[in-house]
Amino acid sequence: MEERGIVLSSDLLLALIPLTIIFGMATVAMDNLFYLSQLTVFHASIDRAATNVADALVETPGRPPDWYLTGQGIPGLAIVRNNVVEKNHLSSFKLFALRKEQVQNMLGSQYDFYLRVVDHNNTVIRDLGSPPSNVPNIYRVEREVRVNRYPIDVVVSLVNVIRWKGAPEPYITYFTISDTELNNYDYWILIKNNGYTNVMVHINGHIVVDKTNLNDTPVQINSTYLKSGSNSVIINTLDATKNATMDFYIVKVPKGTEKNMIKLEYIEEVNARLELFVWPKH
Repeated sequence: MEERGIVLSSDLLLALIPLTIIFGMATVAMDNLFYLSQLTVFHASIDRAATNVADALVETPGRPPDWYLTGQGIPGLAIVRNNVVEKNHLSSFKLFALRKEQVQNMLGSQYDFYLRVVDHNNTVIRDLGSPPSNVPNIYRVEREVRVNRYPIDVVVSLVNVIRWKGAPEPYITYFTISDTELNNYDYWILIKNNGYTNVMVHINGHIVVDKTNLNDTPVQINSTYLKSGSNSVIINTLDATKNATMDFYIVKVPKGTEKNMIKLEYIEEVNARLELFVWPKH
């Protein structure tokens, strides 16, 4: 009887060994699965945060849309024209007004970031934060956009319109200014002249440009000539050489912008990329 008991105990012990091994392997597998699940959630969380912030910046104008004038509200960079949001078309005013802490609030305090807008030559137009260095798990989100290199916006443009036809001819147009814009922007005239020798430009009846300054240099509009609401522009083309042409612009820039920053080439928008790099803080 004792020998039989010993045999049964040994058999039971031998049977428990593979079960123990299987249980141990299952426990390790469960730990690995749990770790992988946590890692997946971790990666998805960062990716979602980066994607949401990038989309909000390029697809929305912010709340309120004029947040960049007051510094208050939730930022968005998209332009609004005729009450339509132009996604991926960025306002240079909003881009240059954007502050690091505003993006940080959108992203969350658990992450760090580096934001930049670069043209297709990788020239940086605007950036916020510091590029990551020796940081694991960096997430990068990219969006194709259009934007000005500088905070300048065309208010009025007559392009391929003004042509000398052998006799003096007036060109009339209008633009609207709000009280907020009057308080925050300066307005300048830019002319690309090819052959006109005598031109006068009136803003609300005030002479701003005459024949002595048709050399493509910018002319600032005296703020006292402007008013909230509709403003009239009359361009009198009085004399020119044969086949003369002229392109005419009124642009707005933040108050105090230096004259050397008011250039025809600066009003051209460029194709660019908004790149957002995000990583967890340690």
